Amino acid sequence: MNVILILLLGVGLVSLCGSPTTLALTVIIVIISAIAVYYDAKAIGAGGQSQNGSMNNEESTFSTYTWSPLSWGLIVLLLWIIGLPLYLIKRRELFTLNINGSIPAGVTRSVYPGTPYKASLGNSYESGRSLTTEFVLGLLGGIIGFFAGFAAIGIGGIGSVFGAANAGTVIVGGAGAIVFSILGIIGAAIVNRHTKAAGYLMIISAICGLICISLFYVLSFILLIIAGIMAVRHNE
Repeated sequence: MNVILILLLGVGLVSLCGSPTTLALTVIIVIISAIAVYYDAKAIGAGGQSQNGSMNNEESTFSTYTWSPLSWGLIVLLLWIIGLPLYLIKRRELFTLNINGSIPAGVTRSVYPGTPYKASLGNSYESGRSLTTEFVLGLLGGIIGFFAGFAAIGIGGIGSVFGAANAGTVIVGGAGAIVFSILGIIGAAIVNRHTKAAGYLMIISAICGLICISLFYVLSFILLIIAGIMAVRHNE
């Protein structure tokens, strides 16, 4: 998930410096980032110490370790340029605290006087079930589609310079393909925790990406549609 969030941050920063079309893409990326952070924070048990009642002293009142998944999501949504980098910095410590059940380096037990909270993550962590094939196919499909979208934007930009017809449509389609590719990557990332939902997300990504840029998205379509169908039919 770190890779996905870093990718969202990088694309968002680049799009901030672009045209109105890419600025619109930034808004979409901010929303996707907030959703991704919410589900990831929920998966690693963010705020578990405060929920467990073991963070009750004044020292920890405003600590980021007490922020709930919803708080993280809202902070990223409203203050994306600050919230997303902050979450990326704190994520490993949150994981260490809530999943490994140990105190993060540099954090005193006066802040965490009780037994570390153990997050309940569903079937992926508790049963050890792994969907490696679905994850790899979905991740590859999303990454390839991501770059295919940028290629389409580049071709559309060149076409607009020379006055080619429908160049603007190609650019918008490329931006759409990037967004749906990111959704496909998110689907791959959550396939072990929310298998069917991830499968549907990858299927939607495959179909919509193909609609956006047609042949540019064929390889990604194949990878994502296979991963999505496999995930949806898992355990049937």
